[in-house]
Amino acid sequence: MIQEKTYNGERGLEAMIIPILALIGLVLSAYTVKVKYSLNTPGYKPYCDLSKNVSCSKAFSSKYGTVLRLHNGFAGIAFYLLVLVAWYFDQHTAVLTLAVLGVLASLVLAYLSYVKMKNFCVVCTAVYVVNMLLLLVL
Repeated sequence: MIQEKTYNGERGLEAMIIPILALIGLVLSAYTVKVKYSLNTPGYKPYCDLSKNVSCSKAFSSKYGTVLRLHNGFAGIAFYLLVLVAWYFDQHTAVLTLAVLGVLASLVLAYLSYVKMKNFCVVCTAVYVVNMLLLLVL
């Protein structure tokens, strides 16, 4: 029988990096939700809007910023909470599966942002990096 790799049983560097990355992703996802729903506030300008083509609000407000009429930030929050729960319960296969799905989603969203919209979203890129690092540390 193949023994599944554990996180909580052996508190190595990998076991500490996964929850840290998930928490960073959670904070970034929550920030995207805050920005999205603050855009209607008069005078509000998010810190991540640096120019016309370096704009998080442009990404968050686009048609690609939602899935099934739900802002992508909510999907990110759910995703990183699942990663934390899977990590906590030593479910290495689940964390690996989520990490692969996260990278695939990041590749699609990066293509849509950089190529289709010709926009660089700093916060989105940070999320993509978190997702790639999650997969790399596994």
